[in-house]
Amino acid sequence: MADTVLIYYSLTGLNDVIADRVRQKTGADVVKLEPDFNYPKAMYSCWDIVRKWRGVGSIPKHGQPLPDISKAPQLKGSLPDLAGYQRVIIGGPVWGWTMANPIMTFLTSANLSGKDVYAYWTCVNTDYNYEVDFKSLLPADAKYRKDLCIDSEISDNPEHLEQSLNQLLEFGD
Repeated sequence: MADTVLIYYSLTGLNDVIADRVRQKTGADVVKLEPDFNYPKAMYSCWDIVRKWRGVGSIPKHGQPLPDISKAPQLKGSLPDLAGYQRVIIGGPVWGWTMANPIMTFLTSANLSGKDVYAYWTCVNTDYNYEVDFKSLLPADAKYRKDLCIDSEISDNPEHLEQSLNQLLEFGD
């Protein structure tokens, strides 16, 4: 077992590609989150579903309470046992200016106490609340180490993506 695990969600396949690069660079064990709901592949259709569930009509303000995740679609299967891992990398897309529902569900359900947490997210320059909301769901004793917003300028340029991932994955804990 590796000391690092990557937990990620991908709707369109972009995060599958990024997760594979992270796995190659770190040797991390990889867990892909699977929701028990089939979200539409069209970004704005998915976004409309998410915003309706969250009760958000416009850009949510920083510090706005997050919705009751128990009302959102849940994850298939059981959560991974994180006991043997010190480092947890969590990646996924931005939906409605914050975390995709599967990432939010994972964060509210997993035991990340005492873990070194790294995050990355993919977006089209609309990640307004992602980092703040992500951190708000971590337990007080989790160590939030680094994050990376992978916008289309980065994801569309393989060299830039590699450089950005290298910076994120310089653990040095």
